[in-house]
Amino acid sequence: MSALPEQKPNNDNLLMWIKALGLCVTYISVGPGLIVVNKHILHDLGFSYPVTLSSLGQVFIAAVCWTLVKTEKASISPEAWEQVTSRTGMLGCFLVGLFKALTLSFGNAVYLHLNMGYIQMLKAFSPVLMLFLLVITGVEGRPKFMIMLSVLAIALFTAATTALESHATPMGLMLMALAQSTECFALVVTQFLLKKKKMSIIESQCFLAPPTCACLFAFAAFGGEWTTIYVQQDYKIVSDNVVLFAAAASLGSVVNYLTFAVIQATSGTMLKVLGTVRNIIVVIVGATMYHESIPMKEWLCYGGTLFGFMSYTYQSINKGKEAPPATPKNDLPPSDEDKQPLKPSS
Repeated sequence: MSALPEQKPNNDNLLMWIKALGLCVTYISVGPGLIVVNKHILHDLGFSYPVTLSSLGQVFIAAVCWTLVKTEKASISPEAWEQVTSRTGMLGCFLVGLFKALTLSFGNAVYLHLNMGYIQMLKAFSPVLMLFLLVITGVEGRPKFMIMLSVLAIALFTAATTALESHATPMGLMLMALAQSTECFALVVTQFLLKKKKMSIIESQCFLAPPTCACLFAFAAFGGEWTTIYVQQDYKIVSDNVVLFAAAASLGSVVNYLTFAVIQATSGTMLKVLGTVRNIIVVIVGATMYHESIPMKEWLCYGGTLFGFMSYTYQSINKGKEAPPATPKNDLPPSDEDKQPLKPSS
């Protein structure tokens, strides 16, 4: 009896999970810094131009990526060029740019109307919408019941904290709803381009950041932001706080890069769940910096959100471990009798 071939341990899955974990931790860590910096610029400095502020990170990352390509530190494959120049590719890039520009504009504008903690709690509804869009568009298959239950628990527990908010405005709620809707659409198309079209992160940034910048510039120009900045000489706020605006641009580009990296390594729904955990961190940081009191009921809801997040993570990790039983295969070639057609019995 011949010995079985020695099977070498495969470390690819371990390295994949370590990379995904590192990206998720970095995404959760960097995001709150960007939110606090943007809020400080919009509120404390009085630079109430959310569209212009949103464009800084996109301009920065587009410049960095194309500089890497032009200096041959990175490359764009011929397959990527072919995909982008196709009708579907051009439409996908335009839609991502448009929806991302709308998301950034609405997302920063809402800080002028709602409290930071309340905004983060409203964001908890997005994982449910994100999962729904991914399923109906066919980007992901039908999720397991426990995954759907975990995502729903995240939304319900975090949304329960909004019952204590008494300073919500109709304009703020409308902006928040628009920001969440456009962000989910942008993430669905982005995940399609990254996973179905097999684009790298640098390639996706090179192709998606420029249309996003173009849309943001159009919104800022036709929306009157640039005219108001020039007339009221608010550009002096930028010149007087160059370091702070540079931090906003660099952090925005890092968050944008990590967003694509997390989507490629995991999924768009995991990105939204990580965003929910990040939002809890922002609420705690905001309460510490802005001295906002958090009742015990809200802390209990935070605990429920973390429980839903851990449940979702566990179900996602074990989703691919259940493989269907292998069909026994006969490695021997068919005999001559097997090749003969069956004869009807008399």
